[in-house]
Amino acid sequence: MRILIKNYPTSHMLVVLAILCVITGVSLRVVDIKAHVFWHDEVHTILRAFGSSTRELTQTIFDGKIHTVDEIQAFQKPNPQKSIKDTLISLAGHPEHGPLYYFSVRFFAPFFDPPIAGARLLAALISFLLLPAMYFLAKELFPDHPSAPIIALCLAALSPVNILYGREARQYSLYEVLLVLSTFQFLRACRTRRGWLLYGILQTIGLYTHLMFGVLILSHACYLVFNTENRSQWKSFLIAVAGAALVFSPWIYVVLDGINYVRSYTGWLKHSVPVNVLIAGWGEHLHHVLFDLPGVLWLQWLSIPFVMGCFFYTLVKSPRKSSWMLAMIIGFNALPLMIPDLLSGGQRSMGARYVLPALLCFQLCVTFFLADIIQKHKKFGWIVNSAILGLLVGTCFFGYVYLNTDTWWNRYCSLHNPMAARLINAADHPLVIADTTPTNPGDVMSLSYLVKPETPFLTLQVGAPVDPPKGYSLFLFNPSWELQQLSKKYPLSPVGETANRLWRETNRVP
Repeated sequence: MRILIKNYPTSHMLVVLAILCVITGVSLRVVDIKAHVFWHDEVHTILRAFGSSTRELTQTIFDGKIHTVDEIQAFQKPNPQKSIKDTLISLAGHPEHGPLYYFSVRFFAPFFDPPIAGARLLAALISFLLLPAMYFLAKELFPDHPSAPIIALCLAALSPVNILYGREARQYSLYEVLLVLSTFQFLRACRTRRGWLLYGILQTIGLYTHLMFGVLILSHACYLVFNTENRSQWKSFLIAVAGAALVFSPWIYVVLDGINYVRSYTGWLKHSVPVNVLIAGWGEHLHHVLFDLPGVLWLQWLSIPFVMGCFFYTLVKSPRKSSWMLAMIIGFNALPLMIPDLLSGGQRSMGARYVLPALLCFQLCVTFFLADIIQKHKKFGWIVNSAILGLLVGTCFFGYVYLNTDTWWNRYCSLHNPMAARLINAADHPLVIADTTPTNPGDVMSLSYLVKPETPFLTLQVGAPVDPPKGYSLFLFNPSWELQQLSKKYPLSPVGETANRLWRETNRVP
């Protein structure tokens, strides 16, 4: 911390707050890392990292027989018979995800029990790098505002969206770090006319982390088009991008070869939702830049216009290169998702993970606004300190609530699994019956972490005949329409507290 604040004329209070923010942010990324449901996407991370596929899981486990928790979770443990080649084959079956993080999990996670906790810890450790990365990017964007890097450090540490994706066994924390580092290196290379090789390396790593990293390259190219001062750097930029594309070309081939799989796996993003739901989702994104306290509506009404106000203020008041860079990244990331959702229907823009580049830029807009207050009105520095203190307090409340619950909004399709597990665990001799609905292979695995180890699962293909053995309390987990027909023979009904994802025998309810 002393290195980061050296030579910057900032207040002692801001330094103290920065230290507290870093301690809080780092702690919330690693404390009780096993807490919260291991959700659908996370269990698929482990499945693919260890060289298995969803098809293999479905064929082996959903065979119409009763399986134990250990048998199901065998796919979540290292298999000596599975090589790196098997991992690559599994990942090639889902080419929409870059392979870098998954290969990292393969070598890191086996040292932990369960391995999925190790995958989460790996994401958290990577997320630590976001703090200094945002510090140096703010320093590059706002060189005339000495307090900006410190404020950016605080926001990077405390932003709930950064914390949530820093605790998830997915590639998004690495995606965030590479987004920030590559943008910093791009601006630095434009300014110094050196460092394009490192920029190309970061682009390559970014592309192997997330396919949407290519959108960032487009925003950088557009920045060069509109920024006449840096047009002389076109040749160096194109060479760096061409080199990155060349190294990434093997995976481009994998994506093109499996394009039908990509369309199939991402088809749910085209399912329409009402416009008011879309707009509410966008508001939630902006709210989560600073706070994440469900039910505190006044805080949402305060934070959403504040973040948007900071964005427009930055466009007008910040240095031209900074405003253009932030506007390009936000525009290229958010608008291609928002506009199709509005015009043709879909929910591409509803997932916070898909707009992470924009959310990071909004954090930088808030950074500039607060730093500009200190720069132009030093006597109002207490306002900035109060704002950061308020953010720190809000994050502490968020952390307290978050660590004392077992699920959160970013768990998506597995959101109600903890409630389902509590009902199953409270029953005498439960039997969980599940078939192969689209999310069930992953969600059954997710549920297996929450139920008692002795809980049996009867798993089968959709439409397969089922004759449950006697002596069990029956539960249907996320049943297909065909499996729901079992309610004609048994008194089964959906449980509203689980969003009807769990059905149970009504005559056995205590």
